[in-house]
Amino acid sequence: MSKKEKVDITKALEDNERIELWLSKNWKKCLIFAVAVIVAAVAIFIVFYYRQESIRKNSEALAAAKGEKLEAMLKKTPDAAGADFARIRLASEFVEKKSFDKAAEQFKAVASSKSAPAELRIRARLSIAACLENSGKSKEAADAYQLIYNDMSVGQSVRNEAGFNAGRLLIALGKKADAVKLLKKVAETPAAGKDKVPAADEWQNQAAVLLKRI
Repeated sequence: MSKKEKVDITKALEDNERIELWLSKNWKKCLIFAVAVIVAAVAIFIVFYYRQESIRKNSEALAAAKGEKLEAMLKKTPDAAGADFARIRLASEFVEKKSFDKAAEQFKAVASSKSAPAELRIRARLSIAACLENSGKSKEAADAYQLIYNDMSVGQSVRNEAGFNAGRLLIALGKKADAVKLLKKVAETPAAGKDKVPAADEWQNQAAVLLKRI
């Protein structure tokens, strides 16, 4: 039978018959392809499973670790799930031991973290300033608080807190004029919106009280 005749016979077949004919000739290729797909899927699942299992174990280990062990684990796996909250715990341990420089290092890592919630990052920045103050670095602490106060991306209440603490430190540093200027800004923070007169928050009240004592 000529090649042309073979082609004509194939064209004469129904679609399902042509499929059956193709499969009968190429079943080995189909089987190899099917096996390859299954192997690839299993391999992907295994990689995903062990990766998730590793993340889970690292997270559990960080949650349970303390002190030097926790510090070593954070150095080894700085981007592990839960690392930011583990750093806060470690920083708190350092604060209790009055190791303020070490605590500040942990807070700095949280403040610059891309995975930490925004609120956690800003609280870490406030904690850095507090560590500086407790280390006897009043000027650096005042500057750190003022940076937060001047950051318009930060919520007003947190800015007021930072502004009050900066003003308090400026008084201690003998910069009365700068302190008065800053504390007045905090105490007289305008209402957020037209015709809105919200109650002054805690830090505005404290700023007003401190101004009266100067």
